[in-house]
Amino acid sequence: MLVPARRLDTDQLEFLIAEVATRQIDELERFRKSVLTKGDFEQADVFEGQILDVNLFERSLLSLIDDGGAKKGSGTIWKPDWSKGTRFNLAPLQRAGLLPFRALSDDEMSELLASA
Repeated sequence: MLVPARRLDTDQLEFLIAEVATRQIDELERFRKSVLTKGDFEQADVFEGQILDVNLFERSLLSLIDDGGAKKGSGTIWKPDWSKGTRFNLAPLQRAGLLPFRALSDDEMSELLASA
């Protein structure tokens, strides 16, 4: 997912979901089934945990693209505006749990999300 920030948009997020997350889940499911047939339940549990991680990643990406009908007619949740700076564009990513660390305080995040 290493892309220049200004190129990360809805199309890139959809690509990540379809070509990376979904394919990874399918591959992990195949591996899990393979080790289950061999009776290796410990390794199957490892794959199950990885599947859950990728599912969470996929749902987080989806939450940036679509609000699931919670806000009728709103369409895309994350609408990057790079003229407002990096912090403004990080707030939705942090809220979705996609950052490996907290880049913004709760107050900063609330303020930036309110101004979106």
